[in-house]
Amino acid sequence: MTDPNAGFPTGNNSYGAPQPAQPASDANAAYQQPQYTAPVPPAQPVPPAGAPYQAPATPDYAANIQNSVAGFAQNLGGKNVTVGGQSFDFISIITYVAGVLAIIACIVPFVSAFGYSASLFQGGDGWIVLVAVLAIAALTFFKKHLPAMIISALVLVLSIFEMVYSKIKINSSLDEFGSN
Repeated sequence: MTDPNAGFPTGNNSYGAPQPAQPASDANAAYQQPQYTAPVPPAQPVPPAGAPYQAPATPDYAANIQNSVAGFAQNLGGKNVTVGGQSFDFISIITYVAGVLAIIACIVPFVSAFGYSASLFQGGDGWIVLVAVLAIAALTFFKKHLPAMIISALVLVLSIFEMVYSKIKINSSLDEFGSN
């Protein structure tokens, strides 16, 4: 008679060593999916009874912005160039060149129509830009880059306002000229 289990492993692997024992467990537990449990937030401290309410701390966005702008200015200011034995940082050179260009822009005509031209000094805002450029140059000389950048941003806003206002005035003048 032949053995019906012949040729099948009987507890020994093919090398003759016994197979490791399997851990004893519930047959149904092996086929269950893990259950989700919601994370538990950290416990908030409870103020003592009768204590005044204090709002939770919020991040200080203004301080973060100020730190990032100051870091940007310091990174640009960290590169030095020596000219004639005098050392200048990179941001100072850019500021001085931009100041000279801003003064030139105040002097040259920024609008010209029908033989009439006007500069910012004739409009009155050139003096504001001139004072701002001198203030920016002084602040840059004394290494106060953050206030200089703030004044520069204000001059930029004034310049954009002047361009838009001049376009509106020119269009309204052209409409009056065309109707007469």
